[in-house]
Amino acid sequence: MAAGSTSTGLREHGSSILVALLSSAFGVALLQVTGVLADVIGADPVTGGSPTVHLMLMVVAWVFIAIAIYVGSVVTVNTFATIVAGRARMIALLRLIGSSARQQRRAVAREGLVVGIIGAIAGAAVGTGLAVLLERIAVWVGWLPEVPHDWADPGLAAPIVTVVLTTWIAAWVGSRRVLTVTPLQAIGERSRFRTRNCAHAPVAMRSRSPSS
Repeated sequence: MAAGSTSTGLREHGSSILVALLSSAFGVALLQVTGVLADVIGADPVTGGSPTVHLMLMVVAWVFIAIAIYVGSVVTVNTFATIVAGRARMIALLRLIGSSARQQRRAVAREGLVVGIIGAIAGAAVGTGLAVLLERIAVWVGWLPEVPHDWADPGLAAPIVTVVLTTWIAAWVGSRRVLTVTPLQAIGERSRFRTRNCAHAPVAMRSRSPSS
């Protein structure tokens, strides 16, 4: 393993990926549903000529998206802080062999970027699928008319990119504990391990000696 990396795979990032996935799915689904409603309103001969309704729908949608992304960022910061705390000994060992704290923090931030990309893309697919399902159900029961809608609107990239960036930034913020880890912690851990073994050795020898 390279000295500049503390990556142990994506196994420990399951919760962070899930948070990014849910944030992206919520944002994309909300924009898709808002777009469907805007198309329906636009097809109406009475309200179709006014852009005000569409604008208000988008504003409300982005308010809820911003709240969801903010909550997801807070959770991601805490998750990465916990991950870094669990890697303290490994980070200390890497610092001992020459890696800097900045290198370690950048490595954690890169993991956050990968987590954000995976979660955001998967969430976009889930959100679009959910929106399509809701639209089909609404048309089938007669709540909405059959109106064509562009399910691959370029504007859907906005919540995806936002989730990726916020996850990346959250990972960077959550990794600030890396700066407090010193190489001496690795030496201290090793010394304590040796002391503990030495303390147990006489006890083990007495237990093996024959009783008088």
